[in-house]
Amino acid sequence: MAKVRRGIPVRDIIAAIRAGRLPVGRRTDADGYRALIVPKAVLNNWRDRRREAQEEGLLSVAAFGRSIGIRGEGTFLAMAEAGYIPCRTQINTRTRQAQLVINPDDIARFHRTYMTTHTIAAEHGLIEIRSPRA
Repeated sequence: MAKVRRGIPVRDIIAAIRAGRLPVGRRTDADGYRALIVPKAVLNNWRDRRREAQEEGLLSVAAFGRSIGIRGEGTFLAMAEAGYIPCRTQINTRTRQAQLVINPDDIARFHRTYMTTHTIAAEHGLIEIRSPRA
């Protein structure tokens, strides 16, 4: 039920329980996952932190690369790691892994400096670029 009520993936909840970061109880009137109970306050805190990250407008470097037509083989990520693309490292709230993220100002700076065939086509109305999900 916590997944449904709070929008937090079950794997994140289970991982936090296993790591000892989330206290857990057990209902005697239920079986399986439904028997596990966790404090709502802790889950609300997780949800709020995710919203804050989304509100910052941060986007993973990989997602931004895909949105401008640079896919596969780590080309865009290599450019970011080499310092050609301004970005920073942040812990992904869902996977708990470090990832490179880019903010809206840096995206604008990228577009002032670089062009891809994808962005050229979008600029001339040949295709529509959709905003990637954060």
